[in-house]
Formats: sequence, structure tokens, C-alpha cells
Amino acid sequence: MLRASAVAFIGFSAGLEARADLIVGNLSGAGAIGMGMGPSTVRYASSFVLDPSFAPMTIDAVRARFQARVHEASVRLWLFTDGGGVPSSEIISFTPSTVRIGDFAAYAFAPESPVVLQPDTAYWVVAGVEPGPLTIVRWSLAFSFPPARDAGSNPAAHIQQVALGSDDSGSTWRSMGGSPAAFAVEGTPVPGPGGAVALVAAGSLAGSIRRRLKSSD
Repeated sequence: MLRASAVAFIGFSAGLEARADLIVGNLSGAGAIGMGMGPSTVRYASSFVLDPSFAPMTIDAVRARFQARVHEASVRLWLFTDGGGVPSSEIISFTPSTVRIGDFAAYAFAPESPVVLQPDTAYWVVAGVEPGPLTIVRWSLAFSFPPARDAGSNPAAHIQQVALGSDDSGSTWRSMGGSPAAFAVEGTPVPGPGGAVALVAAGSLAGSIRRRLKSSD
């Protein structure tokens, strides 16, 4: 009976595990033209907006399309708040990825600390090349009309049709035109009150089963 309870608990807890979802993306519209980043002070940025109906989610990863020229390069991403239509304050950074020489490819970046995306909020994904051998890294642009929207994107999220550039590590910004950079944001829904109660109950059940299994050995 105890073994059956353990099996049942495993199935129950597996059902509670969160699953990463696509929040928003435009990688399906990515082209072979990109914004070139060279010196480590150069930054490029694109924005996504979450509507008031958006349910809070954590970020699991950002995927973006890059291409390196001459040398491989380490690229880092940051998430910024919006301040009057430009990146304002850094929220988190993402682990850097090594961009290889060759065709454009999608690279995954994991957040270095947890963050919960909130409804009715605009965010900026900012990219830059880390110090190293002089090279050019291009961030692919998403050219399409109507704007590209990857299948499975959350209906309460959209990417703004704008790209910005900076030559001074983000102190000042300039417009790079009406086509955004190619990227996608993936995340996990934040459990509601019912989910939190279920997780607490699952923890209590797990402890009870472990104690009973130990006493029966």
C-alpha cells in the first residue's frame, strides 16, 4: 500500500511541475540582415510589451539569432525596464553564449537570477559583445509585414516594431529603424493561490510517505 502511495505521489507531483511556455517571439520572421556589434561599448535593444491581461510568468530563457564575423565572440544579454521608450534600469543579466562564425543561428541565454514578468509592463532585451578579440557580431532583424509572431506566443504579449542602438554602453540611444531584432522569450507560469496550496500539500504528503516507508523498511 505504501509503495502504491509513493507511485501515486510521484504522478501527482509530476503534474504539479511547471512547463516552460513561449511568452513571445518573432524568430520566424528573422532575415539575413542584422545590426552589427563590434566594440564592447556597443549595445542593441528591442522591446516586448505585456498587456494588462498577462498572467505573471518567470523567465526561463531568451533565444536570439546572432552571427559572428572574423572571430567567435561572447555575447551577453540583459533585461531592462522601460523609461520613456528606451532601456532604463537593468533588471537581470543572462549567462553569455559563444556566437560562432557562419550563418545566423539561434542561441539560448539563461537568466542569472530569477525574475517575474508583470502585466501592463514594457521590457527591453539588450545585447552586447563582451571584451575580447575584435570581431563583428550581428543580431538578426525580423523583417516582415504584418510583424512576425511565432506560433504559440502568448496573446497578451507582443514585440514592438523598433530597434535601438547605443555606442556608449546604453547611456544614450538612437533609433535603428522600424524592424525589431529577432528573439523569443520563454517562461513558466507563476502558480496561483491554488497552486501554492497544492505544492504545500504535496510537500507534506511527500514527508509523510518518506517517514512511513522508512519505518516499514
